[in-house]
Amino acid sequence: MKKLGFMMLPLLFLLTMLPGPISANGNTEEQSISQSEVKFENEFRRLWFDHVLWTSNYNTSATTAGAEDHKQVLSRLLKNQEDIGNTVKSIYGEDAGSKLADLLKEHIGMAGKIVDAAKNGKEDMVHQLNQECN
Repeated sequence: MKKLGFMMLPLLFLLTMLPGPISANGNTEEQSISQSEVKFENEFRRLWFDHVLWTSNYNTSATTAGAEDHKQVLSRLLKNQEDIGNTVKSIYGEDAGSKLADLLKEHIGMAGKIVDAAKNGKEDMVHQLNQECN
């Protein structure tokens, strides 16, 4: 009898892996999103990818001795924050998009000060700026 039980256990496990209804009553509801929602999601994803890219470029430029593109990279990074805000405006309105862009620019400005202080060995300033961020 134990042998039969052990043989049934893998079968039961496999049965639980079979696709089945999503809800308890067997009704499945298909969800779809509009083309404009797909466009927004793709654009927003691209902008955040750009944010990561330009932030990395900024950190490299700001900490590399002799780098001459620091101001150009910072300018492009700040432009990315405006782009993110403008994209949000289409969904959440003018005020929300502008506020987000302002907050992101403030974040970039503070991070830039921290990177600069760290680069110049000003540990007290790094600590103070980190405290202000929190």
